[in-house]
Amino acid sequence: MPKRRKAKGKITQYKKTQSYHWVIVSIVLTVGSLILINFYVNYWNKSIPFQQVTLAKNTKLGHEWKTGELVVEFHPGVSQSNINQLVSSHGSSVKKEIKKISTVVLQVPEQAVEGVENALSHNPFVSRVSKNFIYEEMMISPNDPGYKDQWALRKIGLPTAWEQSKGSENQIIAILDSGIDTDHPDFAGRLLPGWDYTDDNSDYEDLACGHGTKVAGIVGAVTNNNLAIAGVTWNTKILPVKIAIQIGEICAASLADIAEGLVGAADKGAKIANISYKINNGVSLTTSLSYFQSKGGLVFAAGGNADLTNPDQFLDLPENPYLISVAMTDSRDDSFLSVAGPYIDLSAPGHKIPSLTNGGFYDPLGGGTGTSYASPIAAGVAALVWSHSPHLSPYQVEAILETTAVDRGVKGYDPDYGWGRVDAQAAIAKANTITQADQNAPTVTITNPPNGSTVSGDISIDVSAVDDNSMGRVDLIVDNRWYASDFIAPYKFIVSSSTLSAGSHTFVAEAYDMSLNKATSSTIQVSVEQSTTNPSPTPRRGKK
Repeated sequence: MPKRRKAKGKITQYKKTQSYHWVIVSIVLTVGSLILINFYVNYWNKSIPFQQVTLAKNTKLGHEWKTGELVVEFHPGVSQSNINQLVSSHGSSVKKEIKKISTVVLQVPEQAVEGVENALSHNPFVSRVSKNFIYEEMMISPNDPGYKDQWALRKIGLPTAWEQSKGSENQIIAILDSGIDTDHPDFAGRLLPGWDYTDDNSDYEDLACGHGTKVAGIVGAVTNNNLAIAGVTWNTKILPVKIAIQIGEICAASLADIAEGLVGAADKGAKIANISYKINNGVSLTTSLSYFQSKGGLVFAAGGNADLTNPDQFLDLPENPYLISVAMTDSRDDSFLSVAGPYIDLSAPGHKIPSLTNGGFYDPLGGGTGTSYASPIAAGVAALVWSHSPHLSPYQVEAILETTAVDRGVKGYDPDYGWGRVDAQAAIAKANTITQADQNAPTVTITNPPNGSTVSGDISIDVSAVDDNSMGRVDLIVDNRWYASDFIAPYKFIVSSSTLSAGSHTFVAEAYDMSLNKATSSTIQVSVEQSTTNPSPTPRRGKK
């Protein structure tokens, strides 16, 4: 029997015996129903409470930045007094502080941004500095009314994978986005208390763009409940992490808010994070990504949408070892309007993907298209693998996804598909063959200062740490007390001798890989000349 089409108000199925007038009535009723549905959805979308956030009038999107803001990452251990002095010397003020990754967001006079950025980039206390860049959502709205078929779930072998893993209630996926519609019935029992890192409060309701609800629905909609759609995982808990603001009709997130959201999600126990925005590298972004991995997690992000006028867009961005960037494919397993580049790790279905919408609805137009949709599908598969085999390390889970992906394009790795289109069925099967976690510890050495040396002033401590898979973090231990942590090589710490008493002190480095295997360096003993009333160093960050 032919299907009924509602697009453009045309009815393709009706009884031939009906009169002309009844045909007209049917058309009017059909068109009226579509208008009513559209009004109803828009009405409820607008009625959801949220705080509209606007940016400075000179702020642009894409590769532009928030007006007058710099993100500054200091070497671990730099004293607060040195930071305060440096900030005031440039006529700046601290707008946000992310202590666990030694990062501050500075408010700088707009005309002084370039000069302050250049000066800070040459300061010995500063590890990295950049403008507070803005990242857009990676979603394309389709024009295909009535599309409700979740073809992607079958394409990646989920029905078979679900026979062995539906996800665990003890596992948390953080959705770093515009918020979530917390009253949506298809999230019942799945949401954990979240946080809004743009306004530093507990209001994480979704914004008008609805981006976060759609992304969260793909990975976490309640399955097998006779309502709306099926999520990739059945049981995994969802942690809402609001990092986006509303700009016109879309949502966008700043570099600093993403970094702070990642740190917060890691501290709340998230095992997987999804960021459906095209991110790659940036000051404190890579550090926060590494921080998340050092807690035993994986981060997935949208690889980026190609412009309709340039469908073969290529970006020569470097690979970020702490991030899994996901391109999108269509129902034929072909790359579809997805940016290519050496930073792409995997691909997943992202064309015409149905999901949930604000106001408690399922998208009546049948879903959307974009790498924003591909990323949570890949993240959901990782959750299934980890729930099935919780002994696996982040490195092993990523390797499973990449080695079992369906190879597309050029044989092996290529910048269009990465290692291929994710395959849930094959990934679970591969996980069954890996019975042991990574047990090989890294190696770690303090390369500076030399053992037995005499030091004074601000002491620079350099550490070399390597692992056969992937490094997590390096902790500096001063006089048998934790002092600071670094998450990005080259590992460098600053210890002010003013925090130490005169005489002999010891430095030890502890290195952890992504499986939390630990290695300890030989002890370095130094003699400090500068005396102080403080008997021992003061830690610069909270304990990891």
